[in-house]
Amino acid sequence: MADLKTALQVFLGLVLLGSSTAYPEEGSAGSFDDLSIQYRTALYNDPLLDFALDSLVELYRKADRLGELVGTYQSHIEQYPTDPGAKTVLIQVMQSADRTDFEELLTSSVALHPDYAPLQYLLFLTLDAKGDERAIDVLSLAVDLESRPQRRSEWLELLLERSGLEGRREVAESQLKNIMEADAMTFEDAMSLARLMQRYQFWSVSIEALSRASEAGSDAEASVEISVRLAKALVETNRREDAGNTLDELLEKLGPNHWRRREIMNMRLNVVASNDERTDLVNRFKKQYQDNPLNEGVILDYADVLIASELRDDATRILVKHATELPDSKLMEERVIELLRSAQDPKAYESFLQGRLELRSERRDLRLELVKIKYLLGKNADADQDFKTAIAGMDPEESSREILDLQRYLRSIDRKDAASPYLGQYLRRHPDRLDVARELIEIRLSTGERAAAEALVESLDAASAAPENIADLVEYLLSEGLAAGARAILVDRLEKAPSDFTLGLLLIQVLGELGDQQAVERHIALMRDKADSPEKYAGWINVSMEAQSRLESLSGFLETEQKRFSFGEGEWSSDKAEKFLILCEGAKSRFSNETIAASLRERLAADSLSGPLKARLQRFLLGLLEYAPDSSREAEALLTELAKLSPDEAPEYDLRRALVYHRSQQIEKAQNLIEQINADKVMGVNAL
Repeated sequence: MADLKTALQVFLGLVLLGSSTAYPEEGSAGSFDDLSIQYRTALYNDPLLDFALDSLVELYRKADRLGELVGTYQSHIEQYPTDPGAKTVLIQVMQSADRTDFEELLTSSVALHPDYAPLQYLLFLTLDAKGDERAIDVLSLAVDLESRPQRRSEWLELLLERSGLEGRREVAESQLKNIMEADAMTFEDAMSLARLMQRYQFWSVSIEALSRASEAGSDAEASVEISVRLAKALVETNRREDAGNTLDELLEKLGPNHWRRREIMNMRLNVVASNDERTDLVNRFKKQYQDNPLNEGVILDYADVLIASELRDDATRILVKHATELPDSKLMEERVIELLRSAQDPKAYESFLQGRLELRSERRDLRLELVKIKYLLGKNADADQDFKTAIAGMDPEESSREILDLQRYLRSIDRKDAASPYLGQYLRRHPDRLDVARELIEIRLSTGERAAAEALVESLDAASAAPENIADLVEYLLSEGLAAGARAILVDRLEKAPSDFTLGLLLIQVLGELGDQQAVERHIALMRDKADSPEKYAGWINVSMEAQSRLESLSGFLETEQKRFSFGEGEWSSDKAEKFLILCEGAKSRFSNETIAASLRERLAADSLSGPLKARLQRFLLGLLEYAPDSSREAEALLTELAKLSPDEAPEYDLRRALVYHRSQQIEKAQNLIEQINADKVMGVNAL
């Protein structure tokens, strides 16, 4: 340990020595050195730590010092040839640097340190990349040698997966047996191992792992999992009788309401090897049922066996019969309801529910279920009467929830005619629920009741509604040509919340749809004052242009808006500059590039422009002109000036200027300029 600590100290000293000569600036060198030490220390503790390795390599690669990193590790290894961790890191760094001689170092290092797991793992990766069949054996050895539990588990899973794919399962089987020979194994260790074994179908050895888990002690639920997994393993190893006995013992321990009992009953039936055995098993459960006809657990078990044997109708008949005989059995009732729902026999379901209600007329939940079935059967009047009975005595909120639930069910079975009155009833209580109102409006429009839909919109309370529901309903109304209703909702809401910017923009859109020129202009001016950020301004300009375009007054609007940006006001704020460029971008999509370019040239001629703002306007103008053949001279001049204003970006501007020359057939100029450009300093991918 002392030797390793000394090695680390010397190694880090070499790092600092190497760094100090290459980075004379104190600030950058300090940052580089600190990061280098941080990553190297992490790799000293774990030479396979991916994040630390990747970060270290990237640090040196960006500084164009990757060769130095290799040399530093080589110097360390020359001084400390028995340090396997440093060799492990060096091999990986050499791979990152595309050094083909890493394999020679790997081979010699593995020979010198055969018991070092990280080196064996690197050897596995190298052999595996070549398709060498020895790779699986090397991975198995790495698992043997690895002492970190998490990494050992990851490598073991990789071994199980790869050995199966490559027909070398015996290697993994041997490794698993070696692991099982370990003296100390907690329940969690054994159970985790058993799950892993079964995931990759190592059934035989998983039986031993499950036994170890059971011996280590477990709670009730874990004990159930052990028995279920054991039964699966026994079936897969052709020990069906033992599997059946295991499941029988488990079923004896579980109560009739255990959440996995039905799954286990189904497993038990599938364990049998032949149809005769299956028949014998069914008869065994039938005999238990006949001997105990009022035992809830026995009845449910027999029903589950019948269902698993595809005798669902017989199971339903038995359960319905005993649900009547055992009216207090909640389990029996739930099982019958589940079966009748899935059987798609509404008449049988109706009969059962009516029978239950004769015994328990106060069961509101059953009556509400009966309402749905009666609507499904077309018994509208009976269903409505039952619903009124069910919600009688409920408080308004509770009954409203039931109304909403029922109408959604009715819509799901395409009974919109029956759903509509319930929606209307709900909205009379809750006029602010615009999401529910939309559902009723959709129904009325689909049935041609447009006047009723418009009347419904007028009755809504938008002032108290949730904002997201307002926007959704307004957009829907616009899509259906109900712009007047959309305006009424927005005006109602904005009277209460005039600062809602999103809804204010939506009103501009609605007014444009209605063709109300004066209202559009008035509201555009109102909302412009609220567009206090570039993001809000972008939303405002887009909506305003759309409305003005619909009214055929876009040109005048844009001309007026451009005049608002005076360049005689001194230096602009960054927000104002951003808004002007947003305006130019929006106008570009409506007018020709030349129109926008003319506006930009006019503003660039102003003497009051600050340097940064002038550069931004020039870049925007350049974007309009760069690919236009008849604007090549102006684009060339802009690129030349921008390169002078921004020396760091000059190589990219020069490259773009060379492309302008090329597009305008000035080939010699393009070639001469390209020869002067350092491509490594060009950051723009498109230009490259």
